[in-house]
Amino acid sequence: LRHSIPSILQNKNVPEELQEALSKCLNPAPEQRLPVIQFTKLKYFEHPLVKTLNFLDSRNALDVSQKIQFFKSLPNIIPQFPLRVQLQKIYPHLAGEFGTPILIPFILESVFIIVENCNSEEFVEEIMPSLVLVFPIQTPYQIGLLLLNKVDLFLKKMPTTSLKQHLIPLIFNSLSNESNKIQELCLLELPRLVKYIDREQMHTQFLPKLLRMVLEAKENKFSVCF
Repeated sequence: LRHSIPSILQNKNVPEELQEALSKCLNPAPEQRLPVIQFTKLKYFEHPLVKTLNFLDSRNALDVSQKIQFFKSLPNIIPQFPLRVQLQKIYPHLAGEFGTPILIPFILESVFIIVENCNSEEFVEEIMPSLVLVFPIQTPYQIGLLLLNKVDLFLKKMPTTSLKQHLIPLIFNSLSNESNKIQELCLLELPRLVKYIDREQMHTQFLPKLLRMVLEAKENKFSVCF
């Protein structure tokens, strides 16, 4: 260990501000080592980026209200991280909360920031497999609202087959949502999404639903051009 300490400290992955403290922790003489508690109180661990990663690592011990407050502030911090960290360290924690629908509206803004930063290949490999699991969730309604407001982003990042498999069902299901705002967004997006809808699907699914909407809500004024 004595011979390996210098090489450990010279490692580029060890921040300069930690090197002295780490050297004390690795001292061969136990009585001269820096106590663990003292090590965790170093200013380095008070840095917002470090605190963010530590918070994510300990998220399972937090209650819902604590998580909500954290996720509300996360969009302001994410851009400061390298993309590699966003994809490999942050996003998996965000996706890990998709099983709690009440948290998803507070998570999606951070997810969209990461999606914007990555290329299509990174999106398809690292993000899409878990993100599309959110598409069918209709409660709370803010989930659908946030997703529909990002149709442009999905059109840029998702391959055609995935658009047909995941985005079109989102539009179809959202047409039945109780939120008028969500219905309006669907109707606004439909004209440019028609090319991703099969003719049979249009006639057997979408048109009957649209006609039913007209009959059930005559007071709503909208038009959809195909």
